[in-house]
This record gives sequence, C-alpha cells and structure tokens, in this order.
Amino acid sequence: MKLTKWAMLVPAMIAAFGCATGTRTRSLDSSERARVYYEQGISLSQEERYEEALSAFKKAVDSYPEYGDAYYNMGIVYHELDRDERAIEAYQKAIAINPRDVTARNNLGNVYIRREQLNAAIGVLEQAVRIDPTYGLARHNLALAYYLAKMYHRAEEQLEELKLLGITPDAELTEAVDDALNREKGAGSQGD
Repeated sequence: MKLTKWAMLVPAMIAAFGCATGTRTRSLDSSERARVYYEQGISLSQEERYEEALSAFKKAVDSYPEYGDAYYNMGIVYHELDRDERAIEAYQKAIAINPRDVTARNNLGNVYIRREQLNAAIGVLEQAVRIDPTYGLARHNLALAYYLAKMYHRAEEQLEELKLLGITPDAELTEAVDDALNREKGAGSQGD
C-alpha cells in the first residue's frame, strides 16, 4: 500500500519541480530577455549596423518597457540615421523613465540644436545643467545653443563655468562668442 501511494506522488513531484534529475530549463524573465536584446543592440551599433541595432533595442523595450537605457541608445541610433523625430521620441521616453538622465537630456538638446529648435535645446540643456552642474558637455552645448540664439552673454557665462570646472572650452566657440560680444560693444559705442 505504501509503495502505491509513493508511486503516485513521484509523477506529481516531477510535474511540480521539472524533471526527475532536477535539471529544468529556465526561461528568461522579461528583464533578462530585454538585457540580451540590449547587449545585441549595443554590439550592432558599434559595428554601425544601425537598422539591426534598432530592431534589437525595440525588442528590448518590448520585453521590458521601462528600459531607459534601451530608449537612450535607440535615440543615438536614430540620430545617426538622421531620423531626428524618432530620436526625440526615444530620448523623451528615456527621460520619462529616468528624469535625472542628464546624458539623454544632453543628446536631446543636440538634436534640437541640429534642427535649429534653439528654445527647446536651451530648455532641455538648462535642465541637464541644473541636475548636474559639473556636466561639462551639457554646459558646452548650452553655450553653443545660447550663441546660436544670439544670447552671447549667457554663452559667455557657460564658457566661464567650464573654466571653473577645469575644462578648457572649445576654442572656436570661445572665439565666436568673444567676436559677437565685441561686435555688440562696438555697435553700442557707435550709437553714443
């Protein structure tokens, strides 16, 4: 009687725990699957296989919709492919997932600069600098956006902030800002 009872329990245990040897293939959960796709996307991006990289990043966010780094890298790839609208969307999703993501804000600002949407660029780059005042690249890009928007004094302030951080500002941009400020001074003194 005991043997019969035990014989009935074994199949139930096997069904509950996998196979009799204890080895059972484990499927990847959604975040692990997303990580695999993400790594593929990174690798493909480095090989400049951008369309394939996009496919991998899309699979990553399909598997795990809160994968901010995958959206961020999608933004980079879209930017490389001159698909700025899509890059903007991807960076915005990365920022929505992680509002303190200053690199996504910086890259979004670069896309806006490229599209000559200077007010949008300034807004997002100012946010990046508020979040991380030591982020030199965002300060540089903010100085550039100010310069392009003819806000020369603000551009100069950002270049000075870079110097305070121990970062040598871009010589071309510094010279352009200085020239613009000198032109403003010259125009102001002629009117006297």
